[in-house]
Amino acid sequence: MRARTFNILVLLVIVSVAAAAYIVSRSADDPRFEKIGQPVFPGLIDQVNDISELNVAGAKGSITIRRTGKSWRVVESRDHPANPKEVFKAIVGIAELKYFEPKTERVEKLARLRLDDPSKPGSKAKRLTLKVGDRVVADVVVGREKLFLPGLTVGGVYFRLPNESESWLARGNPEAGDLPKDWLAREIVNVDGKRVKSVTIRHADNEIVQILRPNAVTAQFVLSEMPAGMKIKYVSDLESLGAILEHLEMDDARHVTDQTIDWSGSIVAEVETFDGVRAFLETVNRDDIDWLRIRVEAASLEVQKEVRDIMKRTSGWVYMMPKYEVVPIRRRMRDLLVPEDS
Repeated sequence: MRARTFNILVLLVIVSVAAAAYIVSRSADDPRFEKIGQPVFPGLIDQVNDISELNVAGAKGSITIRRTGKSWRVVESRDHPANPKEVFKAIVGIAELKYFEPKTERVEKLARLRLDDPSKPGSKAKRLTLKVGDRVVADVVVGREKLFLPGLTVGGVYFRLPNESESWLARGNPEAGDLPKDWLAREIVNVDGKRVKSVTIRHADNEIVQILRPNAVTAQFVLSEMPAGMKIKYVSDLESLGAILEHLEMDDARHVTDQTIDWSGSIVAEVETFDGVRAFLETVNRDDIDWLRIRVEAASLEVQKEVRDIMKRTSGWVYMMPKYEVVPIRRRMRDLLVPEDS
C-alpha cells in the first residue's frame, strides 16, 4: 500500500471516529434524544375508548367528528354518520405516535416538512386534536409522511406540537383525511341480491327494462320480455343489475337543504325483494356528477325494522355516486341484447 493511500485511510478513520464521538456527545447533551422511543402522548393509548371528539384542521377548513351515543357523526356534513373504522384508526394512530428522530427547530424550515401554520393558505400541514368531553387529551401538527423509517419496515410522519417550532420524525402515522367525505360512512344500503325478486328500470323516455326471478331458489335473472330473435349478451349484466342494492356506496353526501338538484329526466330503479322490501333509486347526471336519492318501503311486517333503519340513515340525503354504481341502472335493452345468431 502506498504511503499516500495509507495516510488517506488513516485520515478517514480519524474523521469517522471524530464524527461518531460528536454524535454521541451531542446525543448526551441534547435532552431531545431522551425522548426517542417514548410515546408523544403518554397514557393516551389507555383512553382511546373514551375519546368523544376528533378534529382535523388545515388550510381546507376544519372537520369535527363527534361521538353521539354509540355512533360517530361528521359535524360539518350535518351529522352524517362517520366511518367508525376510519375514526378509530386515526385515534389509535395519534395515541401510538412515538418519538423517532429529532428534526429542525428553525421556523423557516418547517414548511419543507409540511409543518408550517396549518391555517395558512396553501399549507399542507394538519392539526389533529382529540377530546374526552371538553378536555383536550392530544393536540399535534402533522406533516410530510415517510413510507419507511431507517432500519424499520414501518412508516412515520413528521410532527410538532402546536405553538412549538421543535419538529420530529415520529414512528406511526394517524393518516387523517382533510375533507369531510374522507370520514363519511360510504355504504348507503346493503340488501343481498339473493333476496331480490325483480328490478324495474324506468328511463326518462319511458323505456322499461325489467328483470325478475320466478322464486328465491332460482339463481338466474331473466328479462321479463325477450324480443324475438334476440338473446342476452352477458348474463353478468343481469346479475349486476339484480345486485344494485348490495353494498351500494357513495363518494360523498349532501343534505337536501344544502343542494338544489333538477331531477327532470332522471332514471328510476324499483327493486323488490321476496320478503317485502321495496326500494326506489332515482339517479340523474348534472355537471358530470351522478346524483342519487333513495326511498324504501316495507310491504311486510318482516322487514319493517330493516326499512326503518335504512330510512333513518338515508332520509334527507342525496348522494354523489361513483360511475360504477350507476352503470347497471343506466343500461337499456340495446345494451343487454344481441341477435340470436351472433
